[in-house]
Amino acid sequence: MRREVESLPLLIGFIIVVAIIDLLLTGAIAKLAIFAPVFAPLLMKLGVEPETVLAAYRVGSVTRIRSEDFDAFLHKHQSDTSSRSTGR
Repeated sequence: MRREVESLPLLIGFIIVVAIIDLLLTGAIAKLAIFAPVFAPLLMKLGVEPETVLAAYRVGSVTRIRSEDFDAFLHKHQSDTSSRSTGR
């Protein structure tokens, strides 16, 4: 008996795996080099389009807030707020 697998749970699982690996490997190219040759053909055989796999990869890879970017945002926001309050 062959069981058909729904594509939505596969994509959600893929997003979770990418998000977990994102904590270990921060380089986007390194992760894509690992995931693309494995997951793209695997999910294609299960009926998921390659464009959808890439979109799921992008969603999973941006789930972590990069501390450098967030710190830069806070620093800019604080300097903008202080310059408005002093009238400069």
